[in-house]
Amino acid sequence: MYLKKRLSLVDAASSLAASLALMFLVFQDFDPRFLVFFAIALACAEIFIRVRWRVTVACARCGFDPVLYKRDPARAAAKVKALLDSRREDPLAALAPPPKLPVIVRKRGSPHGRPVEPS
Repeated sequence: MYLKKRLSLVDAASSLAASLALMFLVFQDFDPRFLVFFAIALACAEIFIRVRWRVTVACARCGFDPVLYKRDPARAAAKVKALLDSRREDPLAALAPPPKLPVIVRKRGSPHGRPVEPS
């Protein structure tokens, strides 16, 4: 899962470098119109990063989508139910092993699994 949801300074710098290179390729000299290339490169980078993050947020095993759940829990539940129903009807899914979900172990003495600070 990709944790980066927004552009970073490195992404902006690489967009600037790409737009400067494209400026010298197209105009063969410094031209302030490269700002158009820079704006387009920033927009494309932002869209790419957001779409990549959004695609990887949903669970590949059960289809649960936390972003959709936050907006509309009923639609998220219907999406998971539809995916599980389609797997139930698929004859090849009956022979496949069940999905292996990671086990989350909570540490003793901590209500939320966080380490307890010594007092």
